Amino acid sequence: MNYEDILNKGLNKPQTVGVINPYDSSTIEAINQVLETTDQIQFKLYGQVESMSHFEDIDNEQIELNLYDHNEDALKACFNDLKLGQFDVLMKGLIETKLLLKKVINNDYNLIESGQLLSHIALFDIPTYEKPIWITDCAMNLYPDLDAKKRILDNTLESVFKVGYDNICVGILSATETVNPKLQSSVDADQLAKEYINNEHIHIDGPLALDIAISKHAIEQKNLQLDTNGACDVLLVPSLDVGNVLYKSLIYFANANVSGILVGAKHPIVLTSRADSAQDKFNSLRLALSVQ
Repeated sequence: MNYEDILNKGLNKPQTVGVINPYDSSTIEAINQVLETTDQIQFKLYGQVESMSHFEDIDNEQIELNLYDHNEDALKACFNDLKLGQFDVLMKGLIETKLLLKKVINNDYNLIESGQLLSHIALFDIPTYEKPIWITDCAMNLYPDLDAKKRILDNTLESVFKVGYDNICVGILSATETVNPKLQSSVDADQLAKEYINNEHIHIDGPLALDIAISKHAIEQKNLQLDTNGACDVLLVPSLDVGNVLYKSLIYFANANVSGILVGAKHPIVLTSRADSAQDKFNSLRLALSVQ
């Protein structure tokens, strides 16, 4: 399964996307790219009257405008509709991330079930790697403990299975492939890997240094025997700072394409940065539709 196969999977079934404050050009272009690609996806757009004029002249049955005098009214309406199941995927437009997340975690909207944890997953298409690779958590949880790592990994595995994987190779990253009591990430990785040992569809190793997780040559040089065999589909990073550096390194040093979403709520959330390109937002939106 290649990168585009994964992203296009969600375009082939009827779904609805709710977009809050679709004012910026990159979000608008991403919406238009979806509309040009498929007639299966509907959009419910929420925002201020004065900022949504560019949509008023569009004659497209796939778009529903929800206009309000104030941004806060638009935000409340968007989340009320999400709570009622009026759409399947939430997409962030021109709004502060903290304002959006405040609504997501608000118990009034019942979007996160007890025991669930919001986490970020990124899907990369790296020119020098043999297949797409999923990396988590690069943007949400700062220093997750063992329990949080378990929930982050469960979120990711659920999403990966949803797009059609039968078997998944998982590498739990640390700075070493041996357990060091002074290095908590290696201890956590060892304990976490043992929790999935009896699942025949999940091949998991940890702790793993990055080279051991993605390079058969590195494994041969170190004379290791691993279930994942240097071909991981999923990498779990030990902390947000490690994930963030890896995320940006792949984009800027390796020319990787990336899609990123939040999972762990009842609906996937496209939480891109204002600096992200229209293509990045189009890719992330397609990923959210695929895992829904």
